[in-house]
Amino acid sequence: MSKLEHIILKNDLCVGCGLCETLGVNEGVKMGYNHKGFLRPQLGQTISKKLDDQIYKVCPGITLEADVPESEQHLYWGPVLDSFTGYAKDEAARFAGSSGGGLSAILLYYLESGQADVVIQTAASEKDPIINDAVLSNKAEEVIKAAGSRYSPAAPLSRLLPTLEKYDRIVVVGKPCDIAGLTNFLRDRTDLESKVVLKLAFMCGGTPSQSGTHEILQRLKVDHADLTSFRYRGEGWPGNVQAHTKDGRCETMSYPVSWGEILTNTVQFRCKICADATGAFSDITFADAWYDDGGGMPSFDEQAGRSLILARTDRGLQALNNAKKFGTIQTDPLAIEEVAKMQPYHVLRKQLVMSRLIALRLGFRVVPSYKKLRLREAAMQAGIKKSLKSFLGMMKRVILRKV
Repeated sequence: MSKLEHIILKNDLCVGCGLCETLGVNEGVKMGYNHKGFLRPQLGQTISKKLDDQIYKVCPGITLEADVPESEQHLYWGPVLDSFTGYAKDEAARFAGSSGGGLSAILLYYLESGQADVVIQTAASEKDPIINDAVLSNKAEEVIKAAGSRYSPAAPLSRLLPTLEKYDRIVVVGKPCDIAGLTNFLRDRTDLESKVVLKLAFMCGGTPSQSGTHEILQRLKVDHADLTSFRYRGEGWPGNVQAHTKDGRCETMSYPVSWGEILTNTVQFRCKICADATGAFSDITFADAWYDDGGGMPSFDEQAGRSLILARTDRGLQALNNAKKFGTIQTDPLAIEEVAKMQPYHVLRKQLVMSRLIALRLGFRVVPSYKKLRLREAAMQAGIKKSLKSFLGMMKRVILRKV
């Protein structure tokens, strides 16, 4: 049995990024939904040892190692050269985006200024509005059409190799694990590294199962077959779920309900032990720059969108500065200490990773290899009570064979 099957898939460490498909297309590897509603590589045949070794080497589900020394990384946010809030100056992009359209604004700059030939990103499938497709965008209207979070499985790297073969200047947008997988791949294929001119990520709360979307539709009393379009967020900030039907209805659900009560409960296992949910391997990371609700927590009141922006590399910082001069994005300085107030959940996630990994090891489970990500230091900030609760929760899952 291959390492892909015996180690990655058997131990539920796959993140569903799509690298397997792009690397193994000639051996029949294709991403498809498993019985839990997650995208996983489907093997049409026994894959060769060469392909198996290649997949195992670059898989972000099994290996994450930072390029930047730990001494140059923020404890929670990874490498950060500068931090900002901002928004797309194009009102359509700002309105469509889930968090101010900052990411879309950078894409618009790269395409309109001729800095990139094409963007690999995720958008709703033309065939089924609750399914995600990896798409290639080279026009402003395509970028705006794809704007808005898609809280369901997506495999943007499934189109990586054909795109690298066809184009010379590519921007890749993805979840943190997608960008980590891309980084692993480019370390292995340095001959292609110069073709990826920018790597953009967004902070991630985890990949929900497709079953979460079906539960939303059930609560809205909308038949899947009647859908004409489906949005998880965007068209406002934070924006509502919008389920448009063939008979002209538009059923909505708030972000706190759709994400907080439904989707978050269907997140895949690998996300629960994620060591990089904040996009540390990207050039720029985007997130919601939530305002305080007055009680120290993010406010989800509808208002004009605002992006949290972390420039991680010289290339990323230059891209932001150039986009601002070009006129696609507005940015304002943000003290790095303010990020934790906007994204407190990600602070806690980083603090608790180590306790969960220890529980899995004690249960003789395979765990990912994480290097130079400051996990031990983050764990020390959690406190005994939180760490013990996290540890016992994971041990319970191990004992009940839920992992």
